[in-house]
Amino acid sequence: MGAKLLDGRIVSEKIREGLVKEVIDLKEKGISPFLRVLLVGDYPPSLIYVKNKEDACRRIGIKTETLRLPQETPEEKILEIIREWNTDPCSGILVQLPLPKTIDKNKVFSLLDPKKDVDGLTPTNLGLLLTGEPYFFPCTPLGVLELLRFYGIETKGKYVVIVGRGELVGKPMSCLLLRKGIDATVTVCHTLTRDITSFTSRADILILGMGKALFLKGEMIKEGAVIVDCGISKVKEKGKTKIVGDCDFFSCEKKASFISPVPGGVGPMTVTMLLWNTIQAAKRQISEGMRGK
Repeated sequence: MGAKLLDGRIVSEKIREGLVKEVIDLKEKGISPFLRVLLVGDYPPSLIYVKNKEDACRRIGIKTETLRLPQETPEEKILEIIREWNTDPCSGILVQLPLPKTIDKNKVFSLLDPKKDVDGLTPTNLGLLLTGEPYFFPCTPLGVLELLRFYGIETKGKYVVIVGRGELVGKPMSCLLLRKGIDATVTVCHTLTRDITSFTSRADILILGMGKALFLKGEMIKEGAVIVDCGISKVKEKGKTKIVGDCDFFSCEKKASFISPVPGGVGPMTVTMLLWNTIQAAKRQISEGMRGK
């Protein structure tokens, strides 16, 4: 018997049904959730990601506006836009990554108002993830936790191995899992980890975020493991391009108890958590006496 699917599409739809009601309630109170998106350059995956986010916002009633700038836009222009948006009545600001190499990402996110940082990537929010309560949790790690929660998968006392130490998945994911109430025991593996199978083969839950296609094989996991695949890569198969994750799905699903597909697993959850964060930002506008238009 194969593993059960951690179906991010189904979970996302259920969450979004509730978010639609929250948006309606906010609008009745005079607040219109409003997300501004900054897209620099024409990197094809970024164009797709931004379109998906725009469509998701519109479907649940969140206003969204995307500013598209050419690749050669100077850094100072980007910073000027962020300063302007910080004082603008928008609820949230999303800076689509990656930025061109000519732009210092740290400068951009350091300037961004953490109360509008719906991706949870400013130094303030990442720091508060360690020391307290951030304004927003990063979308992908938050989506992973919601996916596990929906399927009744316990994290307390479980041994969780994260493969990958990136800023979008690995690092913030480890911090979230260590928080009180989640209470996992966490190991983070990376490219220089020796004998990685000695860790993955003992994991109750594996979270993959390294971006290496089909890395995790069935012989690297224990019977009944839970696999959450945050990786995404393109591979050629019989002359056609195929989207795959970090997990070799067909060898792992024979041993795993639960496994997330790519696509259709973590991806929809990431977008849904962006919607969630934007709505939370709009709610904060009520308490702070701001009014979005």
